[in-house]
Amino acid sequence: MARPRPRSIAERLLQSLLRQPVMSATNHGAGEVDAAEFYRAVDRLVSGVGILTELTDSSRNQPWIAADVTTALDDFKRRIGRRQNPRR
Repeated sequence: MARPRPRSIAERLLQSLLRQPVMSATNHGAGEVDAAEFYRAVDRLVSGVGILTELTDSSRNQPWIAADVTTALDDFKRRIGRRQNPRR
């Protein structure tokens, strides 16, 4: 994957995915930037590189998920749980 331009919307979205792997336009500041630019960046992350996946077919308030991130976080949580609660 080509790296996004520094300080671009795509770069900001990528950086935020570890903190918030499920996103929508309303919780990722689409109102703070040009909406068309925001949706182009999301489209590149969905169709271009497959980092995001649409969760619904809704055209309003569409949520997207970074499934690889949620899977990695769930795996990490399971590994930590085993260390804190070892089986006897």
